[in-house]
Amino acid sequence: MTSNQDTSPSSSSSSSSSSAMMTHLSQDQIFSILHLLPVESILSFSMTCKKFRSLASSGSLWELICRRDWGPTSVDGFLSSLSPQERRMVSWKKLYKEISEVGSLSCRRLVIKDGIFPTPRASHSLNFVSDCLVLFGGGCEGGRHLDDTWVAYVGGNQYRSILNWKKVNSGTPSGRFGQTCTVVGNTLILFGGINDNGIRQNDTWVGNITYDSTPEISISWQLLENVGPMAPPPRGAHAACLTRDHRMVVILNDLWVFDLGGDKPKWTELKYDISSDITEMPRPRVGHSASLILGGKILIYGGEDSQRQRKDDFWLLDVNNLLRVQSTSWKKASAKEIWKKLRVEDWNPGYRSFHGACTDKSGLCIYIFGGMVDGMLQPREAYGLRFDGELFIVELVIPM
Repeated sequence: MTSNQDTSPSSSSSSSSSSAMMTHLSQDQIFSILHLLPVESILSFSMTCKKFRSLASSGSLWELICRRDWGPTSVDGFLSSLSPQERRMVSWKKLYKEISEVGSLSCRRLVIKDGIFPTPRASHSLNFVSDCLVLFGGGCEGGRHLDDTWVAYVGGNQYRSILNWKKVNSGTPSGRFGQTCTVVGNTLILFGGINDNGIRQNDTWVGNITYDSTPEISISWQLLENVGPMAPPPRGAHAACLTRDHRMVVILNDLWVFDLGGDKPKWTELKYDISSDITEMPRPRVGHSASLILGGKILIYGGEDSQRQRKDDFWLLDVNNLLRVQSTSWKKASAKEIWKKLRVEDWNPGYRSFHGACTDKSGLCIYIFGGMVDGMLQPREAYGLRFDGELFIVELVIPM
């Protein structure tokens, strides 16, 4: 009986020769090959022999992989939030695994110094710029639209529990609320929102930020008129954030990406299979937040449904996996491949919508301010709502 397997001396010799060639490569040469491979291939490579297992577990290699998959800016921001001793103690392979598998959050309320703080509000924007929280606009009690700007210095210490708000002078875009405002370097990308006449917008504005050490911040705005052949439908109370490859993701009941990387910015709609179990994905909502965290995923929090029932859930959206599936497969990604619900340890900031949220430079901490929360139900009112003015911090639970 003959076998189809090639067991000839020439075949065995070729295999042994290839293996010998790999073992004679320098560590830098092997690293230059490995850091181009998917993580699954690197782990398979590590199981071939003791030398390769050692090389594939190197901290230097896994730092390169983190920079490749998360972006250098994200990794540098994370490192800048650590002390020199903490940086030396980072296990990059373990960190990559913990971030990839993160499943829980912890939350705490921050204390405001001197009792000076922004008016309780909703539908505002909150951004983290130059180690500061920057709060702009929104609506408050009595239906008034606010055009004020507040700054709170955070610095590199995300564990501080007391912050000091300061009101500053700033230029304003065209009047609206419920818009999104996304930081791209020292630039803001403002999209959509609802104007004073109640009309939803789908225009895109660029705001250039200048600041000094006080910190005083000023913004000049310019309307982007050429954003490709298509754009999202007019909307307000949506959510948006920037991914590491200069794409802005906008989420309502649909999913859109605004690509800033080419010569001409353009909008693209992303689609995935929604026929799976509804427990594997968040229910349609408005007034939620979307924050980019360390690892390149997007954290969705809160919002409310069409019956004005507010949410207190946290979800992770893996946009990179969605883009990868769409580029390599003819079928749509399943909800389970791109969505993951997180649990909250101990205290929860509660049911909330139309709040502001942003991530600090470490990518591990998300600040949440204001929004609409449950209040006392007044006579002849269908819903008991109130504007909130408290500031919270939400942290990813990562064993370091």
